[in-house]
Amino acid sequence: MKRRCREGMDVSPATFVLSEWEVFEPRFEQTSIEAFSKDLMLLVEEDSACCSGRTASAAPLSSLARFQVVPLPAAASSRCTPNEPSPFRPSPSNTSTFPSLTVLPLPSPPIPSAIPTLDYYTRASSLVSAFTTTELISNTINYAPGVPRLGIPNYQWWTEALHGVAGSPGVNFNPDQAGEFGSATSFPQIINLGATFDDALYRQVASHIANETRAFSNAGKAGLNMYSPLNINAFRDPRWGRGQETVGEDPLHLSRYAVKVVHGLQGPHAQDDDKPRLSLAATCKHYLTYEVEEWDGVERVPPSASKYYLETLARKEWGLDRHHNYLTSDCDAVANVYDGHHYADNYVQAAAESINAGTDLDCGATYSDNLQKALDQNLTDVRTIRRAVTRMFGSLVRLGYFDPAESQPLRQLGWKDVNAPAAQKLAYEAAAASITLLKNSHSTLPLSDVKGKRVAVIGPYSNATFALRGNYAGPSPFVITMTEAAQRTFSDSTVVSANGTSILGPCNT
Repeated sequence: MKRRCREGMDVSPATFVLSEWEVFEPRFEQTSIEAFSKDLMLLVEEDSACCSGRTASAAPLSSLARFQVVPLPAAASSRCTPNEPSPFRPSPSNTSTFPSLTVLPLPSPPIPSAIPTLDYYTRASSLVSAFTTTELISNTINYAPGVPRLGIPNYQWWTEALHGVAGSPGVNFNPDQAGEFGSATSFPQIINLGATFDDALYRQVASHIANETRAFSNAGKAGLNMYSPLNINAFRDPRWGRGQETVGEDPLHLSRYAVKVVHGLQGPHAQDDDKPRLSLAATCKHYLTYEVEEWDGVERVPPSASKYYLETLARKEWGLDRHHNYLTSDCDAVANVYDGHHYADNYVQAAAESINAGTDLDCGATYSDNLQKALDQNLTDVRTIRRAVTRMFGSLVRLGYFDPAESQPLRQLGWKDVNAPAAQKLAYEAAAASITLLKNSHSTLPLSDVKGKRVAVIGPYSNATFALRGNYAGPSPFVITMTEAAQRTFSDSTVVSANGTSILGPCNT
């Protein structure tokens, strides 16, 4: 039974679909429901594994001020759908510079998109109304080419920042990692943050991540729409490799974390329609339908193509019905409606079913390759496509994307605001607060009186660099291995290390 939250109740049950095939009934705080029903997007259905990265050997490090540069993890590559080449599919590129609607070659009479005092829906809808059908279709995917005819540059909707600005299609780190925008603050992985049970800390970390992402964006090196600022799936089974991205298995804990992170990422006006400026646009993933592998859909319908889950539940019951709230598929989820779930007969039908159901943005190219064919076959209509693009552009309006930089303090952030002392201090404090001692046989810890003795650091992570940062990470300004930390702590002792046994291969990663 589904029940909605009622005023005056601290906790009330609500039914959410948290895995791709399983209905789960957690208990959420009322405040978390309210946050979910406002300024955030939802990521529906994911099949792909998490990103992997290159390894780097550790080098001696004498102080926090001396950086050890770690190679940027290779970005996850989306599986290309086996469709024929399409004129709608742009080449991969990072986010371009900001447009300025005050100088664009707009139609006559001028559409009101350039008037900052108007509401975001009026501005977004007036701009999108000037798009041709071809331009609408081409901007329904994460590698959006923009509309050069109107001066709107390409835009990458896929920017990652799970626990710091992260390697992803939307982020362009400087290859010279010791130079400007070559790294970003790496906060503790989320499973560590969860161990602090500190709501204020979650929001502080998210606010710092928002500022650093904004600095990258201002330099043309990142987008403003975030695919993974938070993973709100429950960590039900320790064998799940992505559990490190979550705060744990408890739904109440997850909900409190999600509220604070959304507020921190999106800024102080995230829930105020009268002040529509957002810091970033946060995506809660994988909010609908994820994790249980033995079924092939909820009631046999893939979530990306389910009008019930997207329109009835998400938009009508949960309140994600405002014009800047858009729903995005996970990568290749629209293609999977055909080639994974076999729900549709072909990619054209998969694209039509998904956009008709309410999936606005396709992480992939199934929309751009097939929506024109869907129109030709009367499987969807231009109005539906325009509605999806208007929702997406509504979020850009709320982000101040089309407004002059001088009117926006966030547009003044730069390299000086990345890896700043305050952020590094917070990252250290968060890491220290997250450390949890589960067992201390014979009161071995804390170690004492080890001067002149040999201290052994043993295990696959003893000299790890990449693994210490967790997945969905970017280049860090420095990395201190376990062995190096022990050497600093026990400077009067001899510290030795051994990788021990590794299940998956070399241990120095």
